[in-house]
Amino acid sequence: MIGLPKEMKEFGVWLNPRSLAAFNKMEILRLAKNAWTSMAPTLSDELMTHLSEGLLETEEDQAQFALRLYFYQLRLHQSISLDLRRSRFQYDKCWRFKGQTLAHAFDVDTVDALMETYRIFYTEPGASLLPSLKKMNLVPDHWSAEQEHGLENIFEAHFDQGSSGKMKFEFSQLLQSFTKIFQFIHSNKGKVPSEFAMLGVCLSSLYMNLETVSCELDVKAAYQVATSESLEPQR
Repeated sequence: MIGLPKEMKEFGVWLNPRSLAAFNKMEILRLAKNAWTSMAPTLSDELMTHLSEGLLETEEDQAQFALRLYFYQLRLHQSISLDLRRSRFQYDKCWRFKGQTLAHAFDVDTVDALMETYRIFYTEPGASLLPSLKKMNLVPDHWSAEQEHGLENIFEAHFDQGSSGKMKFEFSQLLQSFTKIFQFIHSNKGKVPSEFAMLGVCLSSLYMNLETVSCELDVKAAYQVATSESLEPQR
């Protein structure tokens, strides 16, 4: 394990190149330290009210709010908080987020392509994810069509866990899916952009939060709220 700030150690599996055989050691250390010392912009009370619309002071609704916030942050094209653990949320007339620490500004093309994969899954089921995977620099130019579709199939299997729009979250499933993705790329002489370690941190914190809720969560509904035209990103 490389030297990490204390607050980052809970996410160590994403920050240890030996775990997933995918990342550059020094680049990961740099990204982790930058995240530890960075702050995301504070989101307005008005935005919190809109994101919290229709949600009550229950753990299930807190989880729905966290999902909405996850999708909304990806639209921002600015530094976002990676820490979506339960302790960062509180209820005060509506759900509020208090987690501006552990921040990272994702590459715009990468995060746009990631949002495109979500859009395809929730609005165009059956459409190819391959163009988005290429935009995320996960598909090397030297790969054959068979290798490209092999990676696409792994992504589709991950998304199919929530094919109904609802799913029960388990951190172990997230880790299993990403391990398959990274190891497939590595074994086929590809390279995973180190920035994906930061996505792993963000998703890990979200899954740690959501897996405490016993019921299935409506991910598609959260996506639709967070990407609605009426909820324009703050920039």
